[in-house]
Amino acid sequence: RLIIHEYAFGGCSGLETFKFPESVSELNEGILAECANLNSVELPSGLKIIPKDLLNGCSNLNTMEIPNSVVSIGDYSLSRTGFSEINIPESVETIGRNAFAGSALKTITIPNLVTSISAYTFLSCKNLESIIIPNTITEIEGSAFYGCSNLENINLPEGITKISGSTFKDCYSLKSIVIPSKVTTIQNNAFEGCTKLESVNIPSSVKEIYSGAFYYCSNLQTINLPESLEKIGDKAFAKSGLTSICFPNSLKNIGESVFAECDDLTSVVSRMEEPCTIENENCFDNVAYLLIKLTVPPLTAEKYNESYAWHKFKNIIEKPHDENDNPIVISVQDASSEYGDKLPQFQITSEGAILDGTPEIICEATENSQVGTYDIIVKPGSVKNFNATYVNGKLTITKAPLTITAQDYTIKQGEALPTFEVTYEGFKNNETEDVLTKKPTITTTATSASEPGEYDITASDAEATNYEIGYVNGKLTIGTSNIISKGVYALGSGNMATGRS
Repeated sequence: RLIIHEYAFGGCSGLETFKFPESVSELNEGILAECANLNSVELPSGLKIIPKDLLNGCSNLNTMEIPNSVVSIGDYSLSRTGFSEINIPESVETIGRNAFAGSALKTITIPNLVTSISAYTFLSCKNLESIIIPNTITEIEGSAFYGCSNLENINLPEGITKISGSTFKDCYSLKSIVIPSKVTTIQNNAFEGCTKLESVNIPSSVKEIYSGAFYYCSNLQTINLPESLEKIGDKAFAKSGLTSICFPNSLKNIGESVFAECDDLTSVVSRMEEPCTIENENCFDNVAYLLIKLTVPPLTAEKYNESYAWHKFKNIIEKPHDENDNPIVISVQDASSEYGDKLPQFQITSEGAILDGTPEIICEATENSQVGTYDIIVKPGSVKNFNATYVNGKLTITKAPLTITAQDYTIKQGEALPTFEVTYEGFKNNETEDVLTKKPTITTTATSASEPGEYDITASDAEATNYEIGYVNGKLTIGTSNIISKGVYALGSGNMATGRS
């Protein structure tokens, strides 16, 4: 039995193609690791495990078929490869740590048999834009998407119970996220450095937000803290863009520097009848203690004035509970529109308190916008709800249908074929065939010597950025020639003669 030993061809920079023999059913670690110029690999068809480090560092490898027999993708096995996309077969059950770390992936779909995304699986996949995660996933380990700086949104499966440490750290493009309803903890630095994050819906199941969970989320202006929340860790919201915050009555402990350098924070509402413990007086900046208005329940201001750290607030106001202080999640629904059509009326939904006022909706797309996906941004507008979280939507502009019809022609047998032409139906915005990125190819099976009859004229292969193209065949009718061919012809019934045309 042929055995290829560990790292046998590791670092062979001149190696460009490699085909594993079909007789090899098991592979050892790192056989082709750091083969920087490798551009073609064929794995054996019966392979079950892609081992650790197999193709780690093969940065020029951008296409490969994973056999349907594979059940496991090992640690670091495809890290730092050149794949922009790769098809993971449905047979795969496990994907190891750092499996795709540092690769060129843009899009990927996780198979349904996988139940866990391992730590650092997509670490520093800076090109990753889209990932489909099945509901079979019950755990996403720490740093799984750390440094995926091009990832704008992600749908988390309902089965997960925690957001692990640094899961989305430095995902600079992430704008909004809905945390599943079974999550109880948001762990250390889970969203640190998500500078474009505008909204987070925290479910009522969450009991603890760990240290640095939303550190340096500079665009995060509002967040709802659910009545289940008991503890907020050190620097959890430091350097964030929060303008207001409402503490639930369930809260028991606030760590150090939780709201340090939150320069836009002007209002704090506390529903706590008994002020919770604050670990250190630097929970807020010293200047913030002077400027922030702290609203507390009736007959509790004296308790706050006598409590450690709370007493530093110089503007404490007692106020009865207002319905507008209740948590509310205000979302704009996703929508779609066909290229060239008037944009749809965007729909708002809300969960929690009764919506008081009208949100503002902003979308940069117009009916002339190109096919693609655009943010639908929801902002407070005239909304009076204090404790509101805003969840943006997506507008998808789809291709418009364009029909290309081959024209009909009639010729006589022996005549040269005409120059075939087509007509178009469906152009938008007064566009013409000039917008086609590739003009149609027009063909027929007939030739000038073909027998009389009808032949299809077929248009194909046209391309356009904003159009989904369909085709209608034309007809080429070849008639009988006027010329009488040399041969035998009939003079009358029962009489035959020969002649010339």
